[in-house]
Amino acid sequence: MEKKLSSPLIIYADIEAVLKPIEVLTRSEGTRPIQQHEAFAVSYYVKHVYNEECDEVCGETCITEFLGHMQRKMEDLYQLYWTNFSSPKELLQNEQHYCKRRERRENHGK
Repeated sequence: MEKKLSSPLIIYADIEAVLKPIEVLTRSEGTRPIQQHEAFAVSYYVKHVYNEECDEVCGETCITEFLGHMQRKMEDLYQLYWTNFSSPKELLQNEQHYCKRRERRENHGK
């Protein structure tokens, strides 16, 4: 293999996960699963061999993105629970509206 080309780029990727216990069904023989991985963070780095200016990173801002998400969540919850409302019935209506709005966002990826 005298004439081979080197790869123009290298991709490094990482997924962080935690092990969660799962319901175990008894098996009569062999091994049985007792935990499963649940992913909670992902990142990648694309290293361009011939031009470092093209290198790409995704995930390096995950902490900042998480903190921004938490800030928005706290603002929403503050509006729900600590702004003026006149009755427990109104609070319940606000909660229902909040839950429906959250479900719509989750179902539409927003």
